[in-house]
Amino acid sequence: MFKLKQAIAITALIVPIATAIAAPIGTGWIETDRLGYTGTMTKQGGSAAIQTGDRDLTLLGSSNATPLAGAENAAIVTGSWWYSTAVDGIGAPRGLGWGNVNGNTGPGFMQYYDLPSPAPVVKTSYSFGGFNGTYWTEFTYMLEVLDGTAFARLSAPQNTGDSGIYRSLLVALTVTGLEGVESGGWITASNQPTGVTGSITGVFENTSSTTANNGLYDFDFSVNMTNWAWTNRDSLVGDQFGDSSFGALAPSNAVPEPTALMLVGVALAAAGFASRRRPAKA
Repeated sequence: MFKLKQAIAITALIVPIATAIAAPIGTGWIETDRLGYTGTMTKQGGSAAIQTGDRDLTLLGSSNATPLAGAENAAIVTGSWWYSTAVDGIGAPRGLGWGNVNGNTGPGFMQYYDLPSPAPVVKTSYSFGGFNGTYWTEFTYMLEVLDGTAFARLSAPQNTGDSGIYRSLLVALTVTGLEGVESGGWITASNQPTGVTGSITGVFENTSSTTANNGLYDFDFSVNMTNWAWTNRDSLVGDQFGDSSFGALAPSNAVPEPTALMLVGVALAAAGFASRRRPAKA
């Protein structure tokens, strides 16, 4: 019985530690316009929930890696407002965002644009999984921001008077259908994802001069693959639909965090102590 309890306790401790060591934390990048989101916003104080409808999503992030020129250590979460299908009478583009029904305006349009200063409290993680023998097919991204003021907007409900501060912002998602390959200690993928699960949640404080909108808003968005610009990619004028890019250190090149190393030491010490206390056989 003692051996069983010991094995369970040590396994419970070591399994999450091994996971932490294998997963590259805070080193990698993401660049994609392919996703979308939908959900609700609720003003604190008892107001009815505001529905967002479908919104296009752009994510651009890079931490401790420099594959994205001019976007090193970036943290960008925004509606893809610049894609357009509208032209004037002589066939010239009418401007960025014309005809864009999901990415440009409307309830739930959001922008957090940190490139990279000012620097709020930001945590990021990037990792690949789902190796199928040829490709790493899954990419997990997490961004956590506290008191983020870097060009922060959330339209609740309209697009005027929507500036403020992200008191908290958590992006947590996994995209699938990738063709990630390992080279030089990195895993990279540049094809468009085919699926996603995840969410964008947090609290936004509207501090704009439009005082009727001022206050704290809880938002809860589900990430999906509904994307107007992608659907209309063959009809876009001006900016064409962008490529996606994902990168992370290969698991064998991940550097364990100090806390993980300390916990491994504790686990090993506990195992050694238990073995010393094991009674001798009769």
